[in-house]
Amino acid sequence: MYLSIRSALVILNPEKVFIHGDKKLRGDYFEIIKKDPRVILVNREIPQYIFGHKVHYTAHKSDVIRLDVLLKYGGIYMDWDVIWAKPVDDLISTGYDAIANFDFLRRHNYPHYMNLGVLMAKPNSHFIQFWHDSLRNYRPRAFFHNALELPYKTYEKYPHTVYIEKHLQVICFLMKCHPTWKSQYQSMRKDLSFDWRTEAYAVHFTHPDPPDFANESALLKGKGRFAELGRYILKKSNKFKF
Repeated sequence: MYLSIRSALVILNPEKVFIHGDKKLRGDYFEIIKKDPRVILVNREIPQYIFGHKVHYTAHKSDVIRLDVLLKYGGIYMDWDVIWAKPVDDLISTGYDAIANFDFLRRHNYPHYMNLGVLMAKPNSHFIQFWHDSLRNYRPRAFFHNALELPYKTYEKYPHTVYIEKHLQVICFLMKCHPTWKSQYQSMRKDLSFDWRTEAYAVHFTHPDPPDFANESALLKGKGRFAELGRYILKKSNKFKF
């Protein structure tokens, strides 16, 4: 979490970083992060219902908050397990209403899923509004349907409302990475190479957490792409000296 928030602060250089939740954050790393006055905790109730449906999974509750915040304010949403590698100023300057990327998963009759662990949107984005409205068909026990399939169905129906940037995030699962601009990215067995320094705006390492991210000592001793990226973020200078 520390590396994730730190990467947003030192790579994106945002005006503010808002952390939404119903509990206070504690810990040595948070004591470091909160030295940056741009970090703001937003206390809010966790949503329990959407269009009368009981929201079952924690991830779906995050979806509801994400929709609410982006629809009203716009901005850049990121999961806790996302680390930024390069700025997104060039994407912002394009003026797109919303920017997202596909997931590497493929199931059933869907050619793609949407992974909105990284999502950029303007206030009142049509894509965000349409995705929100699609949750009238929310299925309480269908994890993939609500979080991944409904956003893709929204994209299929309203493709002009969102720009698919395949370099926005590289999703890594079980330590294997799946850059969506490569032809075999939907293969669960393949770990595809890519240059995180130049080819990806963000790396989304999903599950499990890389062992290199356990603590600072492990990171400094680690080898491979995750350790290299983590050290890059750790050593990146910042104006608030944390």
